[in-house]
Amino acid sequence: MNDKEQFRALGEYYLKKGNLRQAYIAFQQAKFYCQGEEEKVCIEAVLGELRHMGASVPKVAIIILSWNLKDYTVQCINSIRQTTPEESREIIVVDNGSTDGSVEWLAKQQDIILRCNNENHGFPKGCNEGIALASEDADIFLLNNDTVLPPNALFWLQMGLYENDKVGSTGSKSNYVSNFQSLEQTFTKPEEVLEYAVQANVWNENPYESKIYLVGFAHLIKRTVLDKIGLLDERFSPGNSEDVDICLRIREAGYENYLCHNSVILHFGSQSFQKLGGEFDKVVHRNIDKLNAKYGIEMQNYFYPQHELVTPVGCHEDASVRILQVGCGAGATLAWAKRKFKNAQIYGVEKNGKLVQIASSIQGIHVQTMDVEMIGMNGECLPFDEGYFNYCILGDELERVKNPLLFLREIQRCLNPQGEVIISMRNMKHWSVIVPLMVNDRFMYGNNKSDDRVLTVSEMKKLLKDSGFELADIYPVDLENYPEEYGPLIDLFKSLDQSENTVGYDAKNLVIVARKQLAVTELDENKICFITAVNDEEMYERCIAHINQLEVPAGMYTDVIAIREADCITEAYNAAMRESDAKYKIYLHQDLMITDERFIERVLRLFQDNPTIGICGVVGASEFPKSCIWWDGRMKGTFIDDHEAEGNFQEYRYEWDEEKPLDVDVLDGLILCTQYDVLWREDLLNKWHFYDASQCFEFRRQGYRAAVIPAEHSLVEHHCGVVSMDSYMEERQKFYDEYM
Repeated sequence: MNDKEQFRALGEYYLKKGNLRQAYIAFQQAKFYCQGEEEKVCIEAVLGELRHMGASVPKVAIIILSWNLKDYTVQCINSIRQTTPEESREIIVVDNGSTDGSVEWLAKQQDIILRCNNENHGFPKGCNEGIALASEDADIFLLNNDTVLPPNALFWLQMGLYENDKVGSTGSKSNYVSNFQSLEQTFTKPEEVLEYAVQANVWNENPYESKIYLVGFAHLIKRTVLDKIGLLDERFSPGNSEDVDICLRIREAGYENYLCHNSVILHFGSQSFQKLGGEFDKVVHRNIDKLNAKYGIEMQNYFYPQHELVTPVGCHEDASVRILQVGCGAGATLAWAKRKFKNAQIYGVEKNGKLVQIASSIQGIHVQTMDVEMIGMNGECLPFDEGYFNYCILGDELERVKNPLLFLREIQRCLNPQGEVIISMRNMKHWSVIVPLMVNDRFMYGNNKSDDRVLTVSEMKKLLKDSGFELADIYPVDLENYPEEYGPLIDLFKSLDQSENTVGYDAKNLVIVARKQLAVTELDENKICFITAVNDEEMYERCIAHINQLEVPAGMYTDVIAIREADCITEAYNAAMRESDAKYKIYLHQDLMITDERFIERVLRLFQDNPTIGICGVVGASEFPKSCIWWDGRMKGTFIDDHEAEGNFQEYRYEWDEEKPLDVDVLDGLILCTQYDVLWREDLLNKWHFYDASQCFEFRRQGYRAAVIPAEHSLVEHHCGVVSMDSYMEERQKFYDEYM
C-alpha cells in the first residue's frame, strides 16, 4: 500500500470513528501524495463534502524566526515544502536583523510571508509578530529554523491537535530536546535521525502523552485556544520559559498539551542561543525566576514526571486498577501513569490550588485540593472509601507531613488488602551527604528546608511497620559514582556499616515499595470452608448436596460461602477469604461434584503431614510450558469430566499416586484446597481465566508447594460443559508478562 492509499484508508477509518476533522486531515495528506490529477479530483470531492459538513481544519501558519544561520533556515524551509501540502499551510518568517544574506534569500521566495526587523526582537516578540501576519483562523506552528521536517511529522501533530476538543497544543520528539521529549536512541549523524523518523512517523495505537509543557522548538497551538489565552509573554525575551508559560496557560484554561510520540523532527539545537555564550545561562535562570514570580510557585519542581515512582506499579498495562498520588503537584507523574496504564482510574490530591487547576486539565484524572501535610491529624482523612486503591504514590511527602505515622495509617486505610505504597526518599548514606558530614561537619542534604524531615532506611522500615505496612523492595535511583579521592573513606564506612541499608553509597535517592500487611485473624484450625462463585443456582444446589454428603472427621466442622454477582473469580475468592476464619479453605466451581465421601479426610491428612504444601487439587501439571497452556505440560492426577454438557462423562487418568502427593507447578481451578491464606491476584487477572495457575505461582513465591492429592480413583465429577474463551488470550498475556 503506497502513501496515498495509506492516508486514504486512514481517512476512511476516522470517518467511521466519527472524528471528521482527523478524517479531513488524513484525506488532505492522501491528496498530497497523489501522483495524478484524477486521483486528486476524487479526494478533493471527499474534502469538499467534509467542508460542507463543517468538518474542515484551518491552515497551519508555520512561524519561523531567523537571526543569521541562513543555511539552517534554507534547509528548514525546503523540508517544509517537501513534506507538507502547500494548500494546508503558510510559511511566515520573522527576521531579527540578520546580516549573513538571510534576508536577501528570504525576499526572493514567493511562498513566504516575510517581516524584517532592524534589530533582534527576541523569540517571544518575534513569534507574536509572526502570528499577527498569519491568517485569522490559522493554527500556529512555532518552528525553530535549525530543524528539518521529516515526512508526516506535521501531519501527526495536526492529528494529535484534533484528537479531541480538549487538546490545546501538540509537540514533537527529537534528537535534541529536553523535557523527556528526546529520543531514546543515540544518533551520530543528522541522516540517521531522518531515517529513524521515516519509521517513527506512522500510525500508533497510543501515541499521545499529556505534558505540563512542550518545548517550543516545534510547537503546534490550536488557534481557538490561543485566542482565549493570549500570545507569548514578552517578559521572557530574548527567550526561554515562554514555552512553559504558554503551556501552563493552556492547562489553566482546561486544555491539554500532547507530546506526539509518532512525530519526530530533526533538531540541530539552540543554534541562535549558542551565540549568546555565557549570557545564555543567565537568561535561563532569570526567566525561571520570572516564571516563578508570575505563578507564585517554584514551577520547575513540577515540570517532570517521576518515572521511578510509576515503574514499581506491578500490574499489567491493561489492568483496571486505581492509583492515588498524594502531593501530585501539577499532575506530571499522574499523566505518565495514565499513559502507561490506560484502563486505570487515576486520582490525586494536592495542597496548592494553582497546581490543582493545572493538573485538572488532564483527561481521565481526578484531582482535588487538600492540605496534604495535615492528613491523619485532627481527623483529617482522605476523601476515599476504605480499601479503594491498589497503589498509592507518595513521592517525598513523608519529609514534610506533620505526623508521618498517622499519615501512613490513613494511606493504609485507603489501600485494598493487596495494596502497595510507593515512596521516594533521599539516601542519607549517599557520598555527597556522609563525606561532608564526617570530614567537614557540614550536612549537605540537597536543597532541604529547615522543616524537612530526615529519615534513614532503618527509620523508614520502622515507620512502615508501625503503620501497618511491610517492606517489599528498595530501588536505588539517581546513581552518582563518588570521586576517586573519596574511595578510601567509603571503603572505611563500608567496613564499619552494620545497618540494614545495603543499597550502597552511590544512590542519591531511593524508592521504597511497601505492601499493606494482612490483618491477622485468629484462624480456626477445626474449620473447613467451601467457597464458590455462583451464577447458576440450580447447579450450585447440586454442588452443595454433594458437599453435605461428605464425611467430616471428628472435631472438625464445615461452612460454605457463596459469592454472587462477582465481576471476576479472583474478586470473589478474595472476598470469601476475608470473610472466613477457617484455616482450611476449599475453592470449587459451582459445577464440581465431590464424589469421594472421604475427600475432607484426604485433604486434612495431606496438609497435616506436609506443612510445606500450601495448595492442592485433583489435577495439575509440572514442567509448566512457555505456552502457558498447562495441559501441554506433564499432567498429573485424575478426574471425571463432561466437556459437552451432554452427560457423556469421561475419566481422565494421568500420572498419579495412591499414597503420596505429587508436586506440580500448577493446578486446575475446578477445585483448589489451601491451608494458608494467600491473596488472589485480582489486581492482575480480572476475568475468569489463569487465576488457578496464578495462585499456584503466588504460593510458590511464598515458599510453599503445590501438589495433587493422592488417590486410588477419581475424587470429583466436573459438569463443565463448553468453556467460554472470552478474554482468554488477554488474560493469558497478563499471566505471561507477570510470571514467565
